[in-house]
Amino acid sequence: MNGKKQVIELLGNYWHGEKRTGRTKEQEETFLKNHYAKYGYNCLCIWELEVKDKKLIDRIREWSSI
Repeated sequence: MNGKKQVIELLGNYWHGEKRTGRTKEQEETFLKNHYAKYGYNCLCIWELEVKDKKLIDRIREWSSI
């Protein structure tokens, strides 16, 4: 993304929820961010319920400018 190593991970409650992973949402985000960080990537996690949030675009813009 603009020459930066950034990835946006869209997380579904079914595949990334606590019942399937054994991790809370916060733990799942930390796990994924650490995984991508090993390869030099900055990760933004977005949960499926956040997709309808109008503030999401601002959050992505703020994150991408880091």
